[in-house]
Amino acid sequence: MFQLKTLDGQRVSSDSLKGRAAILMFWASWCEVCKKELPNLKTLYEHQNGKLQFLAIGFSDEEEDIRGYVESHEGTFSFPVAYDAGDQISQAFRVKGTPTFYLLNAKGEVVASHLGAGFLNNRNFQDFILSL
Repeated sequence: MFQLKTLDGQRVSSDSLKGRAAILMFWASWCEVCKKELPNLKTLYEHQNGKLQFLAIGFSDEEEDIRGYVESHEGTFSFPVAYDAGDQISQAFRVKGTPTFYLLNAKGEVVASHLGAGFLNNRNFQDFILSL
């Protein structure tokens, strides 16, 4: 169970994500692979027509660096972005590196995860997204 505040001040929690499948991306502003994957996440977000919730969670970084990256790349961030102060949420999810993606079903259960680049090529992600 988690609770975060997005950079624009909205509260998001594991409970608020229930009812619809979700994709979480743990990322950092210094991560070059993250910078390449964020536009892919945006593309997926735009093609899902609300079937899938999205949340990018900045961690292992300074909040001002996450905020600065989002502000300087605002065209990329059409989905909510939160900051994991103290890396508590990333630790709870056992994130081992950046970027890490998680697919949650409508019950909030993790059904797939992916570490690194190429999450859109992950067969588990593809199958789950196609099933929506």
